[in-house]
Order: sequence, then structure tokens, then C-alpha cells
Amino acid sequence: MGVGASRGRKLKGRAEHLILGLLVLAWWGANQRTRDFFPLLWVLLAFWVVVLLGLMRGGLGNSRFGLLLQGVLVLVPAFFSLLLIRGMDAGAGLVFALLLVVWGADAGAYFTGRAVGHHKLAPQLSPGKTWEGFLGGLLLAAVAVVLASMWSPIPVQVLVPLAVVTAAFSVVGDLAESRLKRGAAVKDSGHLIPGHGGVLDRIDSLSAAAPVFALGLEWIHRIW
Repeated sequence: MGVGASRGRKLKGRAEHLILGLLVLAWWGANQRTRDFFPLLWVLLAFWVVVLLGLMRGGLGNSRFGLLLQGVLVLVPAFFSLLLIRGMDAGAGLVFALLLVVWGADAGAYFTGRAVGHHKLAPQLSPGKTWEGFLGGLLLAAVAVVLASMWSPIPVQVLVPLAVVTAAFSVVGDLAESRLKRGAAVKDSGHLIPGHGGVLDRIDSLSAAAPVFALGLEWIHRIW
């Protein structure tokens, strides 16, 4: 085993322990009902805005440490945001609404892209994605959240704009995960789920959508 490979495995092991520790910390923090995490949610949104700008400029850095750091910043905020959403009033219904938005955006983008997609969205990162598919995903996400509003105390006219913004950021999560895999020179993010490319491939859209949705819900609760 080369020195570089040995260092890479040590760094990976440390990153895994760091992620585990941060997940436990996120679980503890989200259960502290007296804490105000609204500013932190803005920080999480800012992270995804930086990711979006990085993708638009063509990259987010290829160093091994940088890629691992991005992995940490993708996973932990998503978990933390899901915990915050679940702790809100009617939290289970809101989590379900978020999942419907993400699934709707993915399904709408896939079927619309296959049917009428011609203009590539990000050919270097994900050749199959098109602008037509992107718009189709936003539309189906809006339809999905109308259905989810039956389980939510928030009026549908408020949920729909939030769903559209959330769906747009879910695409950023998908592209960011594709960028991470290309930077690491791997096709799949793991082998824990055979035939599905790894756990990260299943939650990439949700990783960016969850913080945006959580921030939007918290903002709505403050002004409603």
C-alpha cells in the first residue's frame, strides 16, 4: 500500500468519525426546544448558494480534503434540517410534504426531459438533465405539495412557492453530488444499496432541499 493510499484511508476514517459525531450533535441540538436555530438555517442556505455559484463557475475544488469537507457539509445540515422540520407543529406531515416535493421534482424532471428535453442543463456534470426537465420538475413539485397540503396546517398558496424554491435547490444537491463523484473519480457513491449507486445517490436532492424547506417553514411560522 502506497503512502498516498494510506493517508487517504486515514483521512476517510477521520471524516467518517467526524460525520458521526456531528450527526449526534445535530440530533442533540435539534431537540433543544429553547434554542433559536433560525440564523443557523440562513448559514445552511448560504452554503448551498455557494455550492450553486461554484457549480456555475465549473468546480468546487478537487483536493481530497476539500471533497471530504463537502461531503460533511452535505450530509449533516440535511439531517439537522429534517430533525427541525419533524419537531415543528404537524412535523410528520411537513416531512412528508418535503419528500413529495423532492420526489415530484425528480420524477417530473425525468419524464419531461425524456419527452421534450433538448437543452442541456449541466452537460459536464449530468448529461441527462435538461432545462425542459428542470421546469417539468418544478411543475410536478408544485402539484405534489398541493396534495401534501392536506396534511399541513400551512395554506397551499404559501406552500406552493416554497415548494418551487425547494425543488430548484434539490437540483443543486443532485448536481453537487455528481460533482463530488467526478472529483473522486467514482461512478457510484457507495455499494450499501445494490443497484442504486449508494445511499448518497438516493438522498442527493434531499440534502439541499431539506435546509431550504426548513428555513422557509421557520420563516413562515414567524410571520404567519
